Amino acid sequence: LNNVAATTVNCGASSATANMSTSAVGTFSGAITLSASGNPAGTTVSFGTNPVTTGNSTNITLNNTASLTPGTYNVTINGSSPSASNQTTTVSFVVPGITTQPVGGTICSGSNYTFNAAVVGNGATYQWQVSTNGGSSYSNISGATLASYTLSNAPVSANGNMYQVVVSGICTNPVTSNAATLIVNQLPTVNAASNLPAVCTGTPVTLTATGANTYSWTPGNQ
Repeated sequence: LNNVAATTVNCGASSATANMSTSAVGTFSGAITLSASGNPAGTTVSFGTNPVTTGNSTNITLNNTASLTPGTYNVTINGSSPSASNQTTTVSFVVPGITTQPVGGTICSGSNYTFNAAVVGNGATYQWQVSTNGGSSYSNISGATLASYTLSNAPVSANGNMYQVVVSGICTNPVTSNAATLIVNQLPTVNAASNLPAVCTGTPVTLTATGANTYSWTPGNQ
């Protein structure tokens, strides 16, 4: 059984077919009975010719591929014959699509936030988009054409914006990611005061802070 190049599944297709050739090992020239294992759940594998005569080729078809999520699926092909040792080879079927969806988050104004996406498939190009109206419409973000997009120095006005990426090149039609919502909170104005205007060394004093939900105290200049 000879090596088989990875086979890309057409987006949305119900099956994909790879071609496998065979060659003789030593003086063996008989028929090879083929079987498959390791195919993903919900799929089946069929052969164009089985058994296949040594020196000939056969098609290997992975069926029900439309149910698969994007990724690479390896199927082990086993060849057996009563007069020769068993042989195996691996056939990889690649289902194009977005494998890592962008994830939203919560930050404070002035911070940076990065959205990431990952795809399976060759020739991918990226265009990030933003919606300022709850997802009713999206517009392209100028220059945001990589697999990740970083919003720098986020303003409060970006609170609630939704971000998605449109991936072209891996399927006949562009593939759009899930939308991710960014929450941008205004930085709080925090005030701290003591219960005494002035104290002598060693005198207890109580400091009180307002303006936030949680606080972390650190010593100031001494």
